[in-house]
Amino acid sequence: MTATTTHAAVVQRTGSSHVALGIAARNLRAAFTTPSLFMPPVAAPLVFFIAFAGGLSVLAGQRGFDFHDGYTAFEYVFVALQGAVFTGIFSGLALARDFETGVARRFLLSARNQQAVVWGYVLTAMGRAPVVTVILYALGAAAGMRVSAGPVELLLFFVMSELLAAAGALWSCGIALRFRTMQAAPLAQLVAFLLVYLAPVFAPVALLAPWLRAVARVNPFTVLLESGRGLIQGDAVRLAASGACLAVLLLLLQLWVVFGLRRARAAGAS
Repeated sequence: MTATTTHAAVVQRTGSSHVALGIAARNLRAAFTTPSLFMPPVAAPLVFFIAFAGGLSVLAGQRGFDFHDGYTAFEYVFVALQGAVFTGIFSGLALARDFETGVARRFLLSARNQQAVVWGYVLTAMGRAPVVTVILYALGAAAGMRVSAGPVELLLFFVMSELLAAAGALWSCGIALRFRTMQAAPLAQLVAFLLVYLAPVFAPVALLAPWLRAVARVNPFTVLLESGRGLIQGDAVRLAASGACLAVLLLLLQLWVVFGLRRARAAGAS
């Protein structure tokens, strides 16, 4: 009996929480022991952090830049939240890879609650995201990043990044359930890329070009960025609004997954 068959048999015999935890443990083991799986979600934020924090630090001297912890901390919030989103997307795309090998179909056929299978990939994202957040924080600290946040604000920022990782995983799991191939990976990444970068990434909203400022003001990721930057400064700025944004986002993405499971069943994939 192969390891995959054994795991599918265990999935069939256990409850939803055990299914999700078992799949997460399997995926995390693979992610942390396979460089090709571990490096992409880590390398991209690291490169962006080094490039942006160094090359664009002159923006901190512009009138209207009122972030008192400095440009490195300002940019840290962005790369940490971006890293969480894309860590979630890469974790969710593991479902598409498992469809290509037939493993995902076995999981879905064996599980009593098929949503538990998807949440296994979500838990994978939430297990991987803290690694990226901590590595980026250590890099920033080594570069002299100043952070005014206390333990409570840092904890809230960590929770925000975890929920964004979950959102990224739900989004890409929905893509995987509909297309069931890694060829759909660019679509999952492109939509997230547009959402993330049409926000005050490099400068506050007031310093953006007029067209980008208009888009950023209606972009929900702007609320999350501003709230995260407030937390890093030790100030709960727009915390209620960011919590509401995350709650609505996760609810919509859960529905996205539910309809994706229906699409997979209709196609005979589960």
